[in-house]
Amino acid sequence: MSGGSTRPSPGRHLAVKNRLVTQSGFALPVAIMVLLIVTMLSAAAVAVSVHSSSSTTRDDNAKAALEAAETGLHVATYRLAMIPLEGKQCVKNGGAKSPEEGKYCKDATEALGNGATFTYWTSEVLSEPATCAGEAIKTEAGLDQRCVTAEGQVNGVARRVQARVAAPSAKPLFPIHGVVGLTKLNISGGGTVQGLAGTNGKLEISGGGLKLAGGYTLGFPGGKLENKGGEVICPPCGMRSKEEGPIPGALPEKHVTAATSEDSRITKKEDEQTGSVTWTAANYELTLSGKGAHIVLGGAKYYFCKLVAGGGGVITVTASTKTEIFIDSSEDTGSPCKSSQKPKIFELSGGSKLENSSEDPSALLIEVYGKNEVIVSGAGEVQATVLAPEAKVTLSGGSTVKGGLVGNEVIMSGGSFAWDERAASLRQEGSGAEAYQRVPSWEECKPTGATALAGC
Repeated sequence: MSGGSTRPSPGRHLAVKNRLVTQSGFALPVAIMVLLIVTMLSAAAVAVSVHSSSSTTRDDNAKAALEAAETGLHVATYRLAMIPLEGKQCVKNGGAKSPEEGKYCKDATEALGNGATFTYWTSEVLSEPATCAGEAIKTEAGLDQRCVTAEGQVNGVARRVQARVAAPSAKPLFPIHGVVGLTKLNISGGGTVQGLAGTNGKLEISGGGLKLAGGYTLGFPGGKLENKGGEVICPPCGMRSKEEGPIPGALPEKHVTAATSEDSRITKKEDEQTGSVTWTAANYELTLSGKGAHIVLGGAKYYFCKLVAGGGGVITVTASTKTEIFIDSSEDTGSPCKSSQKPKIFELSGGSKLENSSEDPSALLIEVYGKNEVIVSGAGEVQATVLAPEAKVTLSGGSTVKGGLVGNEVIMSGGSFAWDERAASLRQEGSGAEAYQRVPSWEECKPTGATALAGC
């Protein structure tokens, strides 16, 4: 050709064509691999997002469950304040009950809405060496301490917490676990005292065969022991501290009155009566004379100006819960009692008996007002708590009081006494209950079981 131009050779065209042919299937696998990687990354992103959402939901449920548990603590504390409780009781089904699992009551599960519920457990009054919220209970005079456990649940997530609550103690009616003569306690003859013997004045002990099996305590500063014979087992024996002071003793601020009593049961003969039983409603006098005289007191509250059973008469108390007998005096301002009814306003003598069908001394409380006389002589065992802080109490003739006994002057001559721990539960009504508050004691527990202390 002219101009020096040349043509590509046929072999070169063939080589280029062959290279293109060998690469013609490469693009599809690459595209598939790219799509697979993108899919896997997308799936991973979705999984991370789902996991994050699930974690967020669970975290929200956990927080809500903790709030539900805290609500349970507040509700339990409020109910402890509003429901009258004795030391050995706690809250169950909206009322005061005895613990069914150790020292705790479990109340019903309650709903808060949005799938949230709470359950709580309350304890009886605790003392050393019990623990609550990870700390040991330290017993403090004048302070009731309880433990509250609450569990909140939201959509299957549970959180459990525990806290200690406290309130000023309602004053015990029987501050010394035994027999107390506030100004004098004289024990002679062959009787036995099971429990403390206490007085703010002179404790006189005399006579062979006498045994103070539970020791004694003297009020500060005037208590004094005069031992003229008899066995005294110590400890505990000694005087209260200056800070503790004298042994206290007083009638409860709230008690049965003529207006609140159930004396009408006797008037209407709803209370069974046989033999020589005399009820003078106008004077509030009940008298039983001789064998065969028997009355069954089935009510819970009685008010008398005089209660006497002699010659074998029997008084039976059958109330299903507790019976309170208040014996008033003309010394009480506004009382319907007459001065002629003094001084022996409560007497069991000559083989007469006071039967307590419950066999629980704390279920029969006898309160005596004023500077009168209380006589229990030849009456066998009386299962009751007797509170007569201004009266002279005489226990003789082989009679035994089992429960609690407080008098101004107590004379035991051939009589015996046995403290019953159930009497310690009797306290002044209405003081302290409304003051339950949380104290700086809190612990989160593992919700691992159905009992109050599980996981704590």
